[in-house]
Amino acid sequence: MARHRGRGIASINYPIGMNLGGDPSQALVHSNPSGKFTVSLSSIDLGQGMKSVTRQICAETLGVPVEDVYVDTADSDTGPHCMGSFASRGTHRVGNAVMAAAKEARGVMMEAAAEELEVNAADLETDGRGNIHVKGAPHRSISTKDVAIAAQFKQGKTISGRGIFLVPLSAVDPETGEMSPATCYAHACMVAEVEVDDETGEVAMVRMDSAYELGRALNPRLVEQQLVGGAWMGVSHALFETTEPYYPDSSHGPRDFVEYLMPGPGDVCPHDIAVLERPARQRDFQRGRGARRRTADHAGESTARDQGAGWRAAAGAALMVVRGTIGGIDGPEALEKALRAAYYLADDGIATAAYLALALGKPLLLEGVPGVGKTEAAKAIAATLGRRLIRLQCYEGIDAAAALYEWNYPRQMLAIRQAGDETIDIYGEAFLIERPMLAALRAPDSTVLLIDEIDRSDQEFEAFLLEFLSDFQISIPERGTIRAAERPVVVLTSNRTRDLHEALRRRCVYHWIDYPTAEREARIIMMRASSVAEATARAVVAAVGKLRREPLSKAPGVAEAVDWAEAATLLNKGGARWPDAFKRSIGVALKDEEDLAFIAGRLDALIAEAAA
Repeated sequence: MARHRGRGIASINYPIGMNLGGDPSQALVHSNPSGKFTVSLSSIDLGQGMKSVTRQICAETLGVPVEDVYVDTADSDTGPHCMGSFASRGTHRVGNAVMAAAKEARGVMMEAAAEELEVNAADLETDGRGNIHVKGAPHRSISTKDVAIAAQFKQGKTISGRGIFLVPLSAVDPETGEMSPATCYAHACMVAEVEVDDETGEVAMVRMDSAYELGRALNPRLVEQQLVGGAWMGVSHALFETTEPYYPDSSHGPRDFVEYLMPGPGDVCPHDIAVLERPARQRDFQRGRGARRRTADHAGESTARDQGAGWRAAAGAALMVVRGTIGGIDGPEALEKALRAAYYLADDGIATAAYLALALGKPLLLEGVPGVGKTEAAKAIAATLGRRLIRLQCYEGIDAAAALYEWNYPRQMLAIRQAGDETIDIYGEAFLIERPMLAALRAPDSTVLLIDEIDRSDQEFEAFLLEFLSDFQISIPERGTIRAAERPVVVLTSNRTRDLHEALRRRCVYHWIDYPTAEREARIIMMRASSVAEATARAVVAAVGKLRREPLSKAPGVAEAVDWAEAATLLNKGGARWPDAFKRSIGVALKDEEDLAFIAGRLDALIAEAAA
């Protein structure tokens, strides 16, 4: 008896919805006298979580708590029209319809509130907690419940909205046959490893590895459950059912659940899942309430990212490894893999430095010449952690007001005049303007603070940073000391135009980023510009390598190499031959008049040698 191992691979390109005959969905949103809102749909929740997602979208658009929204998917005969719950179209199509309806209902709600507060509707804002108040004067407010009561019983208004999202019919070009059968696509790939007993025929799952490109995860938990559950269904279908050659004849199938075989907990193998979030260009929705306020297009269905993230499900138990928790990354290798899912190809040095900074709770200081990917590293770390990136761009003369906070003086004056004889606290939350460092302190578990190009600032500002980087606290005289509840993730970058103070360096985990090797730079180009062929990427790498050895005032960085490869490919597709395509697009790589003049005489030979 012997056991043999084998691997199988499958990949898909999956269209969302359909365009062949138009693909509309409608939604209705209305409030009741208690200030709660109902979303009426004919789209059915089949377990994909559409109710949860549309509820989040409606709440965010209205500016009310998600608990105040109910989704009713009653009947396709009485509800607003929808093409149906199929083709993973629910959140993309129906979600946009709900958003349009909620926008219209919000407009009516704000007009009704404006009438009660005797102000212009444009001067009102919602606080997300069920209240509407005058901008700059939070003491002048009204609850959404009181607005709903006034609208229906006093003003004779219905707080409601209608929405439709239509993907128009895609006409076929009679000459070329070209058309757009879908608006956006999802992509996935899975590798399964199995072990087969050649005596008994028993098949055991060893492990699965998969990657999914699926738009934005508005509700990460739903995405996680669908991906793990879908893999479980695939195992069940392949190993526990006999569909061929009988399908669709079901006479061979089980008669009840007693005879129905399916995998149990002991049959589920370790499963490593990488999720790439790439929102569709058609999306309009930016942020959702609930589920940790994850931004999203989709919840388990697909549209297409913005920021990368990864999940791992081990031994059948789904576990998010890089979503909001630093502790889920258990080493440099895991971080390197997660960064790669966020389209950042890190070497061992930067992966180790970044991991140590995260694990030790220290700022990460990245130095290097311009264009080597320091800022992109910070963006990728934020995407990997599923956090919002807060960027503080340094410049000569930057001060605490630009980095920490300042008081909104015009709003304070307006509030004082409107309060009259009433007592008002003009140093309340409504009058405080957050700047990047304060914003990071107040939300350390959901943000990454990037202090970009610290070497551009004055030494006085650098000294000012020392307390912040040591204790992660700031003092506001009118309000006291504000401390971070936990150590925030902070990344500093420097082009080394001047030496940084030793005291600042001691507070950080340090890493110098050099230009990548030719092999890694070619991989970066092909990762960031998928339309570029490998030969083109290698030719560009060879060319920029030669340019970097020239005495140029601004040598091309990695970003310029990616852009040059993409630009040359674009010209080639338009009919330009390769050497000419490289030469004509040189302005994408070199962006200084003197540099262009200096290299002009040798450009042909340089490109020919690089492309050889």
